[in-house]
Amino acid sequence: MFARYVRTMETGEPTDALIHYDDGRIGGWFRIHASRAGEALLVHFRDVTAEKKAEVTLRDTEAERDRTEVRRMALEALLEHVPAQVAYLRGPDLTYEFVNARYRQNHGHREFLGRTVAEVLPTGATTRWSTRCWRCCGPACPTTTRSTPPPRG
Repeated sequence: MFARYVRTMETGEPTDALIHYDDGRIGGWFRIHASRAGEALLVHFRDVTAEKKAEVTLRDTEAERDRTEVRRMALEALLEHVPAQVAYLRGPDLTYEFVNARYRQNHGHREFLGRTVAEVLPTGATTRWSTRCWRCCGPACPTTTRSTPPPRG
């Protein structure tokens, strides 16, 4: 840092640096800003350790989200070709998150994703099917269940 301070004094160009410092008593990340004021050097230190930790946490979270998305895509690619009807529903309204080719084929190639069972399937079938889903799962049950889909038509 001393060389940067000298350059600031010689050229008048401010110095802005981010450094990690740890002497056993004081440790963390610091932003250092130095500028010349006439014949004096003004140096400002700001502890940015919390900000650096937040950046690392955010980076780790984003990396985990990316890994999860890759796994989700791989699972969906696998389930797309399963020779059975597969649908993933979320929430109390039973909103479609995923349907495979067999499910679309057996239900007239409707638009499913982001829509609820009530919006997509006929009223009578929806009521019977939704009741079975809730009886099996309940609103808070995190398990996957197997249920009979509503009849076509």
